[in-house]
Formats: sequence, C-alpha cells, structure tokens
Amino acid sequence: MNDSLNPVLFLSHGAPDLPLTEHPAKYAWQEIGKKLPRPQGIIVISAHWLTNQVTISTADSYTTIHDFSGFPPQLYQIEYPAQGSKTLAAAIQDQLARQGLGADTDSKRGLDHGAWVPLSLLYPQADIPVVAVSLPMSADLDGLFAFGRGLAELRRDNLILCSGAVTHNLRELATEGTPPADWAVSFSAWVKQQLTSAAWVNLKQFHLAPYARMAHPTDEHFLPLFVAAGAAQGQKAQVLHDSFSYGNLAMTVFAFTDKRQRLPVV
Repeated sequence: MNDSLNPVLFLSHGAPDLPLTEHPAKYAWQEIGKKLPRPQGIIVISAHWLTNQVTISTADSYTTIHDFSGFPPQLYQIEYPAQGSKTLAAAIQDQLARQGLGADTDSKRGLDHGAWVPLSLLYPQADIPVVAVSLPMSADLDGLFAFGRGLAELRRDNLILCSGAVTHNLRELATEGTPPADWAVSFSAWVKQQLTSAAWVNLKQFHLAPYARMAHPTDEHFLPLFVAAGAAQGQKAQVLHDSFSYGNLAMTVFAFTDKRQRLPVV
C-alpha cells in the first residue's frame, strides 16, 4: 500500500458526555489526534445519520446537533464549528458513482454527536474541512463494504472516520467505573480477534458471535465497521485503544493502516 494513504479509523464513540469526563478514552482520542497525519479533509460516517440511500453533506459549515437529553447543561454549550467542503463532497459523489452507487446530497444537516464528539477530541481546533456521509440502511453488509471501497481512493488526501460502537446496549449501562459484564467482554474480544486477523467472513456472521444480541439489540452502531473495512480494502486492524465506559460500552478504537504506518497504542 502507498505510504501516502491516510489511516481509516473505526471509533466506538460512547456516550456524548465524554468531553466532560476524566475517562481514559477521552485522553486516548486526544493522543491519537496528535499522532495522526494531518489530512486535507475528513470524511465522517456516524451511526446517528441513517438514510435509505447514501447522502453526502454539501454544507458550507455545520451546526452542532445536541441529539441527546439528560446530560449536564455544559454539554449543550459545546460547539464544534467545522467547515464543510463542496470539493470533497463532489469527489465522494464521483468516487461512489464509479462503484455504481448513487448518492443524494444535503446542505442543511449539522453534525450529530457520533461525529462531533470524536472530532472535537481528535481535532479540537476544528480547522480541517469535514464532509459527513450518511449510513445507508438499504445496504446489506456487502453493500456497506462496497460503499467503503468507493471511498478508498480518497484516503490519499483525507482521513476516513467511521463512528459507531463495538458494544451498544443502552439498557445495560451501569455507573461509571463498574467493571464490564462477561457478555460485553466476550463480544468485544471476539470482534478484536476477527478484526486483527481480517476475518471478514466471520465478521459478516456477527449475529452468531457470543452474546451478539446483548451487545447489539439493533445493528446500526456496528454497521460503520463494514464501511471502514471497505475503505481499508480488507486490511487487518490495529487496536489503538481499548476500555469500557458506563460499565458495558466498549470504547475501542481500531485503525486500518499499512504495517509501515503503525500508530501508537494509547
């Protein structure tokens, strides 16, 4: 693989209050941002923007969507004033078209917390153009892989950030600091084993993994992983960070890079 390619990240974004906490994942993401090569742009796919067909943001600038409730007031004061890029948005649309994938555009939607929370920790200056792209719920796993593959060429200048979760069962959250349950540890370990060996055939059968339905009562937070895999063209993943929040929310960060581009574990 060409050294000029930027990494692809799959990041478990956790709860939206992470920027207000002293959780290890917060500091890990800040360190990861310092170690990443500086891209010309960022393509972000969040589990919280779901559409029937792929939709590409053409916003000139983004509002910050506080798409949650019940958190401390100061969380609703955080803004991430990212700028968009019509040039990058057009390049995404062109690359997807080459894969036979049509895409809609949206010039109004802001950044949801699956996008702005990690971005605010990775790149706190908000000085790199961002293009948000939706997660197409009409696509099966092979379709999501193809969607990611359509973005792969854009890695030469841009970072691809796929934001979801390794475990996401909000009914099973616990007080911060509670040790994770066996089901969360078991499913997370299974995912790491498959990703670090590029066992994509197994990952496509994730519903059959240990405690899969406990880990994901619904699939949307796991699906960005397959977009990341396609963008990385099936590379093995490197685990950059691994912890749990609120008991059973895995905060794992995976990077897909060339072996010569290994990033430090934090």
